[in-house]
Amino acid sequence: MWLRILQWWKRDPLIKKAEMLVPAANANAISAFIPLLDRYPTLQSVDTKQWDFLLTIAGVFIAVTRLSNLKLGEQREEELLMKVSAALDQWDAANGIRGFEHCKSVYETNFDALTNSGHERRFITSDALGLWIVWELFGPQGVGEKEKELIRVVGGGVTHAFFDWWDDDVKGS
Repeated sequence: MWLRILQWWKRDPLIKKAEMLVPAANANAISAFIPLLDRYPTLQSVDTKQWDFLLTIAGVFIAVTRLSNLKLGEQREEELLMKVSAALDQWDAANGIRGFEHCKSVYETNFDALTNSGHERRFITSDALGLWIVWELFGPQGVGEKEKELIRVVGGGVTHAFFDWWDDDVKGS
């Protein structure tokens, strides 16, 4: 039995995806800043390290949320989540997991509020995520009309990048 589990572990393509998730989310975060800077000049006041942190966490959060929706089985999902957690700890031991939990909490609150308000369904996920990012960057008093647009753009960009993170490898397994 243990040999079969070890063979499964070595063959599972999602293990590699779990290990690559945090670095990929971080690369996405870093590469997203400059293209948005021209369109949203208020980003000049943003600490780029905070931007990188928030978008990395947001990317990991979206992928992890989707993982739980794939119904891979409790044991397999738990193993993959352990890999992602370890990668988050390696990336930022002091704040990675805490940032993820904060993102999750605020996202769930925003998701529920947007859903209950009759918000356009196709934008609920991206807007709930974007609200967390923009609120963390600018605070409640710093959200003007341009930042409201940024909510959807940044939330949508992260969601699009990581929504199907696992899909190709799930289909093949």
